[in-house]
Amino acid sequence: MEIAPASVRTISEKDFFNFLLKVNQKITLLEALVRKITDKVVYLEAQAQMLQSRLNSRTAPKQPMISDVDFKQIDCLQSLESFNEKLLDKEYQDKMYQWLNAQITEVKSENRMTEAIDVLFTKRFMTKCSWTGIGRGSEKIAMMRMVNISKLFRRVGTTANIIVNQRMVMLFFMKKPRNAVRRSEMKHLRRSTSHNVPSHKPFIIALADLCRGDGAALINLSRGFSDEATAHEDT
Repeated sequence: MEIAPASVRTISEKDFFNFLLKVNQKITLLEALVRKITDKVVYLEAQAQMLQSRLNSRTAPKQPMISDVDFKQIDCLQSLESFNEKLLDKEYQDKMYQWLNAQITEVKSENRMTEAIDVLFTKRFMTKCSWTGIGRGSEKIAMMRMVNISKLFRRVGTTANIIVNQRMVMLFFMKKPRNAVRRSEMKHLRRSTSHNVPSHKPFIIALADLCRGDGAALINLSRGFSDEATAHEDT
């Protein structure tokens, strides 16, 4: 069994306390630096999305607001296919988009598409759907075949900050039908919200890099931080 050097094995409480103070100072500096970098990245992403939106947008005459349309909630495959077919008409698609936009109160893309689902489809009908049409023990209605409905959801989900693409619509419909049964049984639904939880792993990695070369005690301490963070994530 390899024995650690004496300089590593013997360390006074005062030295260890001073070491912890230095580590804490480095962590504080790292947190401040990461916050600045994160703010910059978020700002640049928002600017890039807005620029892309402006480049892709086409000048079109303003259309009057649609207060009401002749639409009945979709509750069967026949109604779904009929609606998908109607959306081939650009004028009808624009009319439906304006009508949906007037119904939706959310600002985040995923939440806007969730509201659109609640407006367009009955909750019971959504339990019969999946993105691919494959269900647990039974065949379901494949939403991926409804190309025009997917395009409508791309428009609904697109905001000034985010442009929704086909992949994002696919991931959305792959997730939502899984919860359709539970949602259909709930009388009062709480609207979906998105949460961005920052990870502390970058701080741990950066701390290990800063401490590298200061001896085995520093490396062991950084491992301790890593183990604690992992345990926190597992809870």
